[in-house]
Amino acid sequence: MASSVLVAQAVTIIYGVVVGIYALIVYLARKTAGMKTLLFGVSSFLYFLLSFIVSLFDSSQKAGLVMSVIGLSCFIILFTVLIIKLRSWRDIICGSLTLICWIIVIVVLLKVIILGDSGVGKTSLMNQYVNKKFSNQYKATIGADFLTKEVLVDDRLVTMQIWDTAGQERFQSLGVAFYRGADCCVLVFDVNVLKTFENLDSWRDEFLIQASPPDPDKFPFVVIGNKIDLDSRTVSPKRAEAWCQSKGGLEYFETSAKEATNVEQAFQTIARNALKREQEPDMIFPNEDTFKIPENEEIDAPPKKSGCC
Repeated sequence: MASSVLVAQAVTIIYGVVVGIYALIVYLARKTAGMKTLLFGVSSFLYFLLSFIVSLFDSSQKAGLVMSVIGLSCFIILFTVLIIKLRSWRDIICGSLTLICWIIVIVVLLKVIILGDSGVGKTSLMNQYVNKKFSNQYKATIGADFLTKEVLVDDRLVTMQIWDTAGQERFQSLGVAFYRGADCCVLVFDVNVLKTFENLDSWRDEFLIQASPPDPDKFPFVVIGNKIDLDSRTVSPKRAEAWCQSKGGLEYFETSAKEATNVEQAFQTIARNALKREQEPDMIFPNEDTFKIPENEEIDAPPKKSGCC
């Protein structure tokens, strides 16, 4: 998906510049047939220029919504003009190319799943990153929830869909459908609670079993040690980094959702890893064995009951 999106962005901008210049020359020569071509080409280029400028100053959901509305408005206006004043096949081709490129670029989605024990701060990290907010009131996540945010990654504007999951045992088995299509998995623990760190192995194994990525050893995981603002640390940075190295050199960040320490940096790395995952050839043309399921494997089996209520 991401490779085709990158090509679409380049093609659309080049198309906008070339067709815009050509149409301007034709229009200045007083040949009115170039007017609609000028409209399509220049508007295409200006839309992406505006998207880039907006992303530099505001990468929040509001910015993404504004750009989506602008894009949709352009579709409606331009094609209304085209349908009402249809004069040549050149107009149809110019309009269709613009629309196709816009649609391909708009549908850019990176799915990120956050896993970890209950109370480690998964929801707080997500809210701090997306909404720049933190709440001291603890409210356990029921099942799963997600937020989206448009971010600029290596000069690419992409949409991150960040899934927050419940850490309680009765919600751990969310089913294959939930994990399918993930581009990056974030493992979170509380640096002040040793048990949450020790459970990272089970969370990682749970994800690999459910998601069944084509190459588990290369799937991007990012580990976050949260709540470094507290003074009761039980997991040292050295120990956490050693665990990450033992799993193939996973990237590790220590954060404070409360004070917004390293949250932005961690999610930038998460987005970059997710985008890299999307660009892998296996993601576009998966092997035949990728989606095979063993005959004796249970799908979406009911989770085992917890010993406590």
